[in-house]
Amino acid sequence: MSDNEGKPKMPQRQSRTSLEASRQGDLAAKQLALIDDLGNVAYLCHLSDFLTHYLPPLPEVVNVPDIIEKLARNEKLTSDGFMNAFDQQSSESVNLTESRVFVKLQDLFQDVMDTTMALWPDLKQNYDFKLNSDITTGYDRNIKPGAYWVYNGVNKLVDNEIEWYNICFPTEFMAKDHDNACDDNVRKLLLNMQQIMSLDPRRRFTYGLIVDDIKARFWFCCRGLLLATEGFNFMEDIQTVVHMFVSVAFADEVQLGWDPTIRLNKTETAKCSHRIYDIDFDEKTYTTEAILAEHSVEGLLGRGTRVWKVKEKGSSNESNSFVLKDAWINTNDDTGQKVDDGTVRGRLSEEQIYHEIKKDIENLPDKEQALGLFKRHVIMPRSRVVRVLQDGKEQDDNTFQLLLRGCTAFLDLNKFVILNMNKGLTDPQGQNTGTSAFSLPTDSQRRFGFGASTRPARPKRHERNLYDQIATTLYDETSLFNILKAVGDVVIVLKVIHEAGWIHRDISVNNLYWSRNGLGLLSDLEYAKKKVDTTAHNDNRTGTIQFIASEVARCAYLFYAPPVEDPVPGEELVFNHNDLHDLESLFWVLVWILFYREDCVNPLDKNLRQIREGKMSLFFPSNFVNRQEFLNLRNNPLTVSPSLFPVASVARAIGAVLIQAYTHAERELPGVPQVNIEEFPQAHDALLRQLENAKIHLEIADIQLSKVQLSDVGVLARVPVNKKRTRGSSQDTSSKKPKNASAAAGAS
Repeated sequence: MSDNEGKPKMPQRQSRTSLEASRQGDLAAKQLALIDDLGNVAYLCHLSDFLTHYLPPLPEVVNVPDIIEKLARNEKLTSDGFMNAFDQQSSESVNLTESRVFVKLQDLFQDVMDTTMALWPDLKQNYDFKLNSDITTGYDRNIKPGAYWVYNGVNKLVDNEIEWYNICFPTEFMAKDHDNACDDNVRKLLLNMQQIMSLDPRRRFTYGLIVDDIKARFWFCCRGLLLATEGFNFMEDIQTVVHMFVSVAFADEVQLGWDPTIRLNKTETAKCSHRIYDIDFDEKTYTTEAILAEHSVEGLLGRGTRVWKVKEKGSSNESNSFVLKDAWINTNDDTGQKVDDGTVRGRLSEEQIYHEIKKDIENLPDKEQALGLFKRHVIMPRSRVVRVLQDGKEQDDNTFQLLLRGCTAFLDLNKFVILNMNKGLTDPQGQNTGTSAFSLPTDSQRRFGFGASTRPARPKRHERNLYDQIATTLYDETSLFNILKAVGDVVIVLKVIHEAGWIHRDISVNNLYWSRNGLGLLSDLEYAKKKVDTTAHNDNRTGTIQFIASEVARCAYLFYAPPVEDPVPGEELVFNHNDLHDLESLFWVLVWILFYREDCVNPLDKNLRQIREGKMSLFFPSNFVNRQEFLNLRNNPLTVSPSLFPVASVARAIGAVLIQAYTHAERELPGVPQVNIEEFPQAHDALLRQLENAKIHLEIADIQLSKVQLSDVGVLARVPVNKKRTRGSSQDTSSKKPKNASAAAGAS
């Protein structure tokens, strides 16, 4: 056995950018949250690779040395080859924050443009370089990119403001003698890039540039990774500066990160108070009607999931609506499937997973009834990989092959740039080396939080799903009766899915639904996978943080009695997701509803609300050490208003069922490598008996819920998009929320 056998893995960390504290906090809180979620590092790549592969390609006719030669002939460069616009020697400090010098940078850009157009007059300049020393952006007046590129057609400002939707390639400058200049510039630039990526659904990636005195570094971010180049001398390396100016100025919007398959519908937007988009899907175009969810869009990395209610473009107001989900899906996780020849296919789409499960259900003895339940209670998606016309070819949109053009050698170099030299790495063994490049010698130093691989880079593909059914997520559902009924219906269909050999692995209030025709629905199958045998590798943590099962959070079995004596060496325990983990997520859904939702008519007594908020921190902590103890609600009673006691009793009974089922399933551990999954259907039936209690249904039939208003900002700060915290004592409690939830199928 290994030394780590039976020991829980490090508990997962929450995403700080999804917390209320960073979303509603001050500028510094937002900046530090971004850096923390990035693990305080960016990948380091060679400057030559960045210019050759990651910047937009230069126009075919352009030759940078010819531009430099003509600049010199026109006395735009000094005799030493330096930038004449600055009138400085390369060895001298250039205080770029001084307006006298700052403005001259735009003069230099214009010199390069004039020279380039004189050499190749048929070229069309698309983007202009703008200084922003005195203007703010409309979104947040505390955020001011030092400079940026903007499309020539939208370079006129209204009331000295320019929208983030139009900003490209933000740039930050800082003087040499400014304290912590490097850290300040990095924090500002990352927040600039974050605004671009989070506000605009059209953005696939973005660039950045930092100039600290005369030293500069390029940056690039997509949903899969953040990278930075080696530093270069902004005064001396005229070749690089000219290359950048020409590359960006003559690029098209796709090459600079905009998605051509999502377009602003200017006509409809003019009629509304929000932006309306036309989105391509499967050779049709759909117009957005409402935003249903925006998950993981605050961070620079992640899936960036957005969900809209849509109609087919040009259809009448009476036409059917659909749900469209857009996300960047990991392609190197454990959801690939083995085929007949023994090879493993890449990650399946949600639609493919739906049909794989359906095919396995057809092998069950009672397949007709099982198929009926599956089709009745699981929302069927249509999945398509986004295809983008870039560099003259239509290609699948993905992070490594398309955005990085397949040039990812830097991923294997283990060279990084520290983002905040005063903080060190997220890992305690982190090195404090400033923003210079350094090596990460151990796997622990490459740990970047929950769900991440050992490195902060994830190959992702851009995927969309269309759903025909419109339903209300349990996050948005206000009828307590409907919520309890929906959870019961989901248990029914999970039993079918589990019997067919699959597990869902991502149960949450955002992918359980109550439909218009009175049915509970399950959606978001993208993390569903087949159960594995005892020879399989340990499962990764997968799930929505607030609702993840206790064992999954720690990747360890927690309910078996450890041996009195040292175990005899043998097979190592293999941890895998099983049926009970899906069912436990339903338990946390009910507890979450009780904490974060309130009876509109009979709210919790004011004197007990602080106690309830304290218990939120206990039940939903920032990490999940010993969270399993809260399955026993007899020893850990909730604090809720009396009208919610019936559902609290259901949650208490379900917790007891789960403890008994876990203990029974793991009774032979560690003598066997994995738990026995044979008897789990009995757990489903036991949960259903609690959820379908007619007396309780009658008692809660008229209860309508509202969102709990938290009094403690500290507690509010602990509730991320898909996770929570809590602390306290007392009897039976009420409710709260993760971030933006959806009101329709397909929002996970």
